[in-house]
Amino acid sequence: MLDGFPSIALNFFRVMERNRSRVAGNYGLSEIELRAVFRIAAAGTMTPKDLASDLALTKGAITGVSTRLVGAGLVRRVEHPQDRRSLHLELTSAGHSAMRQMHHDFRSTLSTAGTHLDESDLAHAGAVLEELARNIAARTATTAAEE
Repeated sequence: MLDGFPSIALNFFRVMERNRSRVAGNYGLSEIELRAVFRIAAAGTMTPKDLASDLALTKGAITGVSTRLVGAGLVRRVEHPQDRRSLHLELTSAGHSAMRQMHHDFRSTLSTAGTHLDESDLAHAGAVLEELARNIAARTATTAAEE
C-alpha cells in the first residue's frame, strides 16, 4: 500500500498546484505573487526581508513581487514602527477581500470534491494528512538542524 501512496500523493499535489495556478491567474497574479499574498496574510505584517526568506527569493526579486502586489492594490508598504529605515508589507482591504474569496473558493472546491465521501472517510483522510504533515515537518526540522 505504501509503495502506491507516493504516486497518489504526487497526483494530489499536482492537482492542487494546477488549482493554485488557476487561482493565481484568476487574480492576475503569478504563482509566486499568490504565495507572497498568502504569506503576508498569514503573518499579518512582515518585512520584505522575512518574505524573501520565507519564499527563498532574493531581496531584489521580493522588491519586484511587492511592487506588483502594491500596484495591484492587494498589498501596501507601511513604515516599521521602531525602525524608520525599514518597512513592512501588509494586505490592503482589497487584499483581505481577495483572501476571503480565495479561502471560500478553496473550501468550496474541497467540499464539492468530497461530497460522495462519508464523514468517517473524511475524518480518516484528515487524520492521515495531519499525521503525514507532522512527520514531514519533524523530518524537515531534523534535516535542517543537521545542516
